[in-house]
Amino acid sequence: AMRSKILHSGIPPRYLAAELSEPRAARFAASFPAGGDGLYIQGRTGTGKTYLASAVARLLVDGGTSVRVTDMLGVLAAIKGTYGGDGTEDGVLSRLSRVGCLVLDDLGKESPTDWTLGQVFRVVNDRYENMRPVIVTTQYGKGDLIRRLAKNGDEETAVAIVSRLSEMCDKYE
Repeated sequence: AMRSKILHSGIPPRYLAAELSEPRAARFAASFPAGGDGLYIQGRTGTGKTYLASAVARLLVDGGTSVRVTDMLGVLAAIKGTYGGDGTEDGVLSRLSRVGCLVLDDLGKESPTDWTLGQVFRVVNDRYENMRPVIVTTQYGKGDLIRRLAKNGDEETAVAIVSRLSEMCDKYE
């Protein structure tokens, strides 16, 4: 049953065996949930961000928390997949909303359009308002993430996203 929960969580197969040697991450998982707190894991490509997020996700699943590991590209594809009439946009978002901990891998990787920005805001804002934790991995610091998200769109929305993440998440570099 645990194996199926782990597979169902979306943890990438490469990271199913991720171990937590990092004390801060282990502490985070042990003290979970802490009023909607999350982690903002930032670093350059290849620095182990996804590994770390997956290891935390595994600990949370082992502890009985429902977890969904995805990236915004996956979320956006799922939303677009409903436009042919298969499910609804709200259905996709409410599945993300209900999960105990949402891991958004590689935030800022998605192509920065107004529509994309709106969807990122909906997901982050929902977690924020309902005090449900989110773990974000990104190669962008907060200022760069704002610039990246607002590249072709609305800077206010980008600022709102990053401001909510800052309030919800401990920064982890």
